[in-house]
Amino acid sequence: DKNLGHQDTTPWYVIQTPTGTINVHTAGVSLLLLPFFLIGYLWASCFGYEVNGLSEPFEKMISVGALFYAMMGLYFIRKLLIKLNIKDFAIALILILVFFGTHLLNYSLNEPAMSHVYSFALISAFFYYSYQVFNSGERKYFMLAAFMLALITLVRPINIIALGIVPFWSNSFKDFIERMRIVFFEKTKTMIIAGLIFKGTILIQGFIWLAQNGKMMQWSYKDNGLYF
Repeated sequence: DKNLGHQDTTPWYVIQTPTGTINVHTAGVSLLLLPFFLIGYLWASCFGYEVNGLSEPFEKMISVGALFYAMMGLYFIRKLLIKLNIKDFAIALILILVFFGTHLLNYSLNEPAMSHVYSFALISAFFYYSYQVFNSGERKYFMLAAFMLALITLVRPINIIALGIVPFWSNSFKDFIERMRIVFFEKTKTMIIAGLIFKGTILIQGFIWLAQNGKMMQWSYKDNGLYF
């Protein structure tokens, strides 16, 4: 409704602040779905549907987007398992069980606008690229891992705990410390560039908040937590 900073506060996910409204959710899912949303926009515009983000073309493209990211997640899991020398039969079984034996099935098909399938895709990609950082050392993997970690954080900030996988790419704690020494002291320029990629991507959210209520830093989850 072209009213970014003063939205209707009836929905629970819109938070009122002294200088405007903000959405409790960060922008990651919206960014990932943007290409599919734009296709829906063109579809609706050309064939007489309401151009409101909610009509049939938008709904169908959001569903297609969720399936795309589900497949992306499974693709990177496969690539990682191949690198870990897992046998083909075991990889096929794992992929089937991950999709049909977890909530991924539901969030891919029934609730495609929820953040879960997008977190799955990005974390799977980050696992693969971070493994490559530790085992190949190529600069491109640093950049891709940093970019994926930033997107992971934009989808849901607490997802940054995905970093916890990194020590497990080493054979021992001593090996991990040695690899970290190499990363920080022998690949300093690469780390700086990767850090800039991470910060630059995260700043997307800061500029959105700035446009909404004039502040680049927010804690939109302040009234939310884990309820047993």
